[in-house]
Amino acid sequence: MSDARPPAHFRVLAPAVLFAALLAVAPAWAPCSAQGAPPAAAPDAARIEQALRALRAGKEIDSSLALLRDTIERSGDPGTLARQIGVVLLTDGRYAMAADFLAVARARLPQDGNVALQLGKAQALLRRFDEAVASLTAADALLPPGPHPIVKQFLATSLAGQQRFDDALRMALLARSEAETFNANLPPGRPPLELADFEFTRANVLHIAVRFDDALAVLAQLELEPLDAADRAKAALLRAKILDARGDDAGALGAYAAARAAAPDDVEACYENASFLVRRAKHAEATALLQQVVARDPQHEGAWFNLARTLPRSGDAAGGKAALARYQEIHDQKLKDDERLTELRRVLAAKQ
Repeated sequence: MSDARPPAHFRVLAPAVLFAALLAVAPAWAPCSAQGAPPAAAPDAARIEQALRALRAGKEIDSSLALLRDTIERSGDPGTLARQIGVVLLTDGRYAMAADFLAVARARLPQDGNVALQLGKAQALLRRFDEAVASLTAADALLPPGPHPIVKQFLATSLAGQQRFDDALRMALLARSEAETFNANLPPGRPPLELADFEFTRANVLHIAVRFDDALAVLAQLELEPLDAADRAKAALLRAKILDARGDDAGALGAYAAARAAAPDDVEACYENASFLVRRAKHAEATALLQQVVARDPQHEGAWFNLARTLPRSGDAAGGKAALARYQEIHDQKLKDDERLTELRRVLAAKQ
């Protein structure tokens, strides 16, 4: 096959260096009294989101671009518009583009703690840990007085990315404590924070710190509590990654199977299991799982790239070429989309 390569976060990497998993357990937005009141949605918010997602899918490109350009031209609040676009891109996993728009929003809205928080998330997912810590520290200071457990949670993961593990663990414990304080003082109608998420963060930090026994102990304690199917899958998936990093292939395989059994429709649990099998040169088994991934998510760039590797080694050279072509098509579409969004960001940043 050719030398085409996906972006770094799609390559098959050892689990010990997969930082993105640290952030997967935290919600995109926290309840307003935990993080400060969420910004009010502008009337165009739904149309902006629809246009951005149409662009990503390669659909209605001209009309979507026209809508976004018109919205920018009419906007009297470029900072809020940049925030809206950045949050949609962040939710969709387009971290670099999200960071670019959120940086525009941060410059326009320097006192907005929610903008600083969203920018910090994007920077952390891009492994720009120094910037993430700075943005999240600013968010903690700018948000209204009170507990900010989600800020602390992301600070913990960012400090772990800096390899400041003692600080990261202290921050993870503080995040859990602040979540308990928040839940104890819930205003009417506000849902509680899921305390299990904060234990996942602590286990993740211990995993990255290569304190595998301690991480497994946190998970074991957590699994004594009643967990829903999604949390059971998270626990099993993290256990699989830890056992994989320890070289316990049999244990890791069992944990990956448990994760998929707990959440059969979870695309990333299936993909992580497939990636493990690719690393072990179990090409036929990996292929079967990767085919499940693309059946559920036809735009999954990493799965198509890895199918281009496993299919020829399973005797299907034609299938491998088709998978590589599909990967390249998705990748090229994203590059074109990024070029369009970059131009829109420049117009937005220059708007007076």
